[in-house]
Amino acid sequence: MRFALFCLLFFCLLAVFAMPAHAQQMEARAVALQNGCRPTKIDILQQTYGAAAEVTYSFTCENKAAGANAAEPKMLKIRCKGRQCVALN
Repeated sequence: MRFALFCLLFFCLLAVFAMPAHAQQMEARAVALQNGCRPTKIDILQQTYGAAAEVTYSFTCENKAAGANAAEPKMLKIRCKGRQCVALN
């Protein structure tokens, strides 16, 4: 019984700490769209927790350009602090 209670508490705390990254992902996606990037893949490059939580995302963008550069996808890095997100490149 005690072990089950501990596991339940652990998973509840894990869910609470995972929430900010999920909430920030929508804001980061909006910044990517504003910068002309239709995201096809989103990766978390760096994440810090605490009062000054910060997440750095790497977006792989859909590339519709024709010519020699069409083979390589466009990459975009976005950093979020709280709910404010800024494109880094």
